[in-house]
Amino acid sequence: MTTTVEQRSIRRVVVLADVAGVALATVVVLLGVTVWADIVSTYDSWPQWLLFGALATVGQLAFVKVRHGATDEELTFFEVVLAAAVFTLHPVAALTVTLVGMLLGELIIRREPIKLAYNLGMYAAGTSAMIITYRVLFPNDSASAFSLHSVLSLVTSSIVFTMVNLVILARLMHVTMGLP
Repeated sequence: MTTTVEQRSIRRVVVLADVAGVALATVVVLLGVTVWADIVSTYDSWPQWLLFGALATVGQLAFVKVRHGATDEELTFFEVVLAAAVFTLHPVAALTVTLVGMLLGELIIRREPIKLAYNLGMYAAGTSAMIITYRVLFPNDSASAFSLHSVLSLVTSSIVFTMVNLVILARLMHVTMGLP
């Protein structure tokens, strides 16, 4: 049972995650309509968006349970779909379809509202940071999308995604379990 103080601390972390997610998503959208407006992908059409959205939903529902300590952690396949979307779609489309797919997956499994808000904020922040990093490192120049440069940019941006999510998760673990 959590105390009122712990609940307020958890809510602060959720608000922090949501504010970070909205702020970074706003940067992606603003860059998407200005700096990245000329990015063209052969996968940017509504059937592909629906496909990626459906894959993101399924990716959020399909998971592997990993036991650590007395708890189980569910590792989803969402990140695989996210990497493919960042790799192939326009930045705004990649952000939108993956987050909508994730939201649908969370609603299907009837996630608690506070956990849903936390997950959306955390993934919006991580996904946006990943997209920004990928597009800074690989600005859609004349190189092939499957070039070494692009793949290394995707790996680097995936590490940034993980770092953002781990920082937010560390903050949550600090307020809930007192871990440094």
